[in-house]
Amino acid sequence: MTTPQDPQWQGQQPAPGSYPPPAEGGYPPPPPAGYPPPPPAGYPPPQPAGYPPPQQGGQPASGYPQSQFAAPAGVPKAAQNAFLCWTALAGLVLLSFVINLAMSIGSGGTVSGFLGIALAAGAAFGAREMRAGKSSGRTIAAVCGGVLGAFQLLGLVLILGVASLIGGAVVVISVLLIGVALGLVVAGMVFMFKPEVSAYLARR
Repeated sequence: MTTPQDPQWQGQQPAPGSYPPPAEGGYPPPPPAGYPPPPPAGYPPPQPAGYPPPQQGGQPASGYPQSQFAAPAGVPKAAQNAFLCWTALAGLVLLSFVINLAMSIGSGGTVSGFLGIALAAGAAFGAREMRAGKSSGRTIAAVCGGVLGAFQLLGLVLILGVASLIGGAVVVISVLLIGVALGLVVAGMVFMFKPEVSAYLARR
């Protein structure tokens, strides 16, 4: 024996996704032909075809890998800024080395360029380890960055001393690159030794 539907639904086709109200007795009637059955109580509705399901915790699904430059969870902002400063310094030192080769500075400039690249790479590596919570990484970055900053300062003095012999364009480019490099060294040192970074490393 079937229970008659509500009179307002008789002779009408419900819209897709909607269902008639429950009939007397607490049990809803079966859905009309061509419509999916309603989900059980307490379960979310089915996801439309072609859309990925959301991740747990309300985070949207994403198929893109996290960037190596993005800060991991729990890393202080100062530690992330120090890492970015030392990484940018490594790229700047490499750019300066290429410019020096193009200007044919000489074998002395080539040797110092290789040394600068090694020190900048060491500082960037140390900052990466520091960001991962290793105190030894900050020590490596401080030593390599400090030595590199001293070399940059010495190079600035030498270039200004022979500015009249080199030429205007070379001096301007060299002073600009060295000035930016020194600024990154100072910024990296300041960010590395902020109290929140020390507290972060002490907890690891």
